[in-house]
Amino acid sequence: MPVLFGDSELRQAMARELSDGLSAAIGKPDQLAPLDRKRREADAAVQRAERAVTTELVEEELAAEARRYKALMAGHRAVAPKAFEASTDFAELHRLLTPRTGFLGGFRTNRALAKARRRVGAAEVSTEDLKAAVAAAEQTAAAVRIAAREGTTFAEIRPLLAGLDARPAGHRRVPQGVRGQPPATVRRGGRGTGDGAAVGPAARRRGLAEINSRHLVSALPLWVGTLADVEDILPPVPGMFDLVIIDEASHVDQPLAAPALLRGRSAVIGGDPRQLRHVSFVSDQAVQAAVEAEGTTALRDRLDVPKVSLFDAGAACSGVLWLDEHHRCAPHLIGFAATRFYDGKIALLTTHPSIADVDCIDVEHVPGERSAQGVNQAEIDAVLAHLRKRVAAGVRSIGVVTPFRAQADALEEALLNELTLDEITSGGVRVGTVHGVQGSEFDEVVISLAADERPGGWRFVNDRNLLAVLTTRARRLVHVITSAAEPPGLVGEYLAHAEVPPTETAGTEPDDPWTASLAEELRAAGLVVRTGYPVGQWRVDLVVGAKGEAVAVETRPHPHGAQAHLARWRALTHAGWRVHDAFGSRFDHDPARAAVELAQELAPELAAGLEQRR
Repeated sequence: MPVLFGDSELRQAMARELSDGLSAAIGKPDQLAPLDRKRREADAAVQRAERAVTTELVEEELAAEARRYKALMAGHRAVAPKAFEASTDFAELHRLLTPRTGFLGGFRTNRALAKARRRVGAAEVSTEDLKAAVAAAEQTAAAVRIAAREGTTFAEIRPLLAGLDARPAGHRRVPQGVRGQPPATVRRGGRGTGDGAAVGPAARRRGLAEINSRHLVSALPLWVGTLADVEDILPPVPGMFDLVIIDEASHVDQPLAAPALLRGRSAVIGGDPRQLRHVSFVSDQAVQAAVEAEGTTALRDRLDVPKVSLFDAGAACSGVLWLDEHHRCAPHLIGFAATRFYDGKIALLTTHPSIADVDCIDVEHVPGERSAQGVNQAEIDAVLAHLRKRVAAGVRSIGVVTPFRAQADALEEALLNELTLDEITSGGVRVGTVHGVQGSEFDEVVISLAADERPGGWRFVNDRNLLAVLTTRARRLVHVITSAAEPPGLVGEYLAHAEVPPTETAGTEPDDPWTASLAEELRAAGLVVRTGYPVGQWRVDLVVGAKGEAVAVETRPHPHGAQAHLARWRALTHAGWRVHDAFGSRFDHDPARAAVELAQELAPELAAGLEQRR
């Protein structure tokens, strides 16, 4: 149950809630125990499902080895005949075959090997031959179990695991400090904060200083809000939270973040130094005076707050984790920024045949000029006309973005005057400058560049950090409106990128015979098939179907193991893919049979997917 704060409306709502102490669940410890029990049961169910998947994937790998070395099985059986019996305990055999170390290691190793030989009925063969025979027996046993269940498929367990992964937040971990918290103690922690939110700043901060922060955090462990309001909402207690997370940190100056960082024992700082930088009004003289007064001259470079953002400061003293997976924009939309600003290091989770090869950027040229007040009326008229069409078409999330404040104000006024309230609300229309929409996203974005043929405005618009934000706010479509025939610099390059339709996303050839044979048979059946299709950091074995009907098909265990297999499946599911499996064991390793049965299985899915993505 997060506490939200950050503007007057949310703050008042929070004050009303805290004046009552807490929500019904937090205020009643007897309701927390069942909630925590459900969480533990759900976690255990996830672990059971993952174990079941892991077991079957490991057996698939073992059975593949059995097929690969089938010609040697008779020899292995002769070496260790009892290892091939149904009751064999392979875990115990592996333990016996593991070399001992330490005191009398050689003696204990030989003794364990002798015991293993007796268990499997082996003569005095070499250790290498003994281990190979046991491995072959384990592979054979796995193949027998797979055959008994008529092959491997996750058709039933996959939706079960998806449902468990999507369980409500209330069924996840209940903070330890909240369990069994006496209602009076909980209310005592919350009421002071709620009362403090309704008085003036000075009195509020005096009141906050008297609050028992331990009670407050025990009652309300999760707070979500804006940095500017931390001082007015939370007691000034160092380390009252275990963790503070600050996002958009390249846009944050250090003094603004200080109150939040003070209240955390540790911090995670997230940001993008390639996007808009922070704006600071602290002078160099003020910085110098402060570091001299505090005796921190040695840290002068790091504390140069006009130039060093919170992200810069954090990166200078801690390791940096590069988050390379992109979940927002269609490939054509992110392509320019990925190449020009991120050195091609972005892995796109949005890749899907329905959108990967689609031209998602339209450019509309209108005759117009930027006035002395910084307003381009021709572009405003074009924006209004475009908005009416898109709202009428059913679009429900539209951002109107411009680099210039004067143009943003004029656009907002025009929208309020010319569009109906229903058009604005149903279309989810929001107007702002690039600085105002950093961190936001929309289904579609309308960009009014506002500059004209005169060169003055382009120096501002062509800022790399500004364009990194401007060109990456839309999920599906960008409509650029400009009065310049040939904008200079990076904007010109972006519009050139917009005019070139994206090419078909390339995959890779399969490196295993089963996937290659199945792909060939499916193509012979008339289906569109891609192999090794890239989605983020992953490669999908097969993608079957064209455009919106395409589905992912896993044909074998992931080469990096069961955890990678599960992670890939979860990533694909989160990105909206429908996932099937076509392990060879399910079709007696007959690709022709597999193609016929898989085509029948996928037919309803392909038709439904095409209709859904239209």
